Amino acid sequence: MRLRFLKSALQSATVDSNQKVTQIVQGVIQDIRQNGDKAVRTYSEKFDKWSPQSFRLTDAEVQTCIARVPSQTIKDIKAAQENVRKFAEAQRATIHDLEVEILLETLSTAEVASQAWKDYGEIVLAKDMDEAYRIADEYCSEHVQILTHNPKEALGKMTNYGALFLGEKTTVSYGDKVCSPVAIAFRSCATSNI
Repeated sequence: MRLRFLKSALQSATVDSNQKVTQIVQGVIQDIRQNGDKAVRTYSEKFDKWSPQSFRLTDAEVQTCIARVPSQTIKDIKAAQENVRKFAEAQRATIHDLEVEILLETLSTAEVASQAWKDYGEIVLAKDMDEAYRIADEYCSEHVQILTHNPKEALGKMTNYGALFLGEKTTVSYGDKVCSPVAIAFRSCATSNI
């Protein structure tokens, strides 16, 4: 299958780094398949230094956590959500490189985001959704956001991703800032808001 690029990346990750990441992730997934919640708890303790009796928070616990967050942090999260929302809305409306670059100028992180877009950003045209899912699966991205009429379809079509965000109510910033890294890695958080 020959891909048709409207924009190609100037740089890419090395094969060695990709293989190392793949080996680590495959090991984690295999461990969880074999050991279930016990493995999830092990990774939570290792990466998050967190091992509660239950990983599910009650509504009261959620409100207690929110009350402890400094107001500036809440403002920062809302600003990040607004930036993501603006970018997603513009991305939905167009795939023209020029318009993406104009949008990047409106972000508070414009300098870094623009350089990342220039060096690593790509736009690939797919003939249909099946091909789009195959292409996305080949990239093995850490974060994949599905904004289609039937986002749950991606669950059966894709296997190579770190976190799969289904629908417009699940965003990468939600996964990164609200769910723990362990929850993201095991796809238990971001798919619930469809």
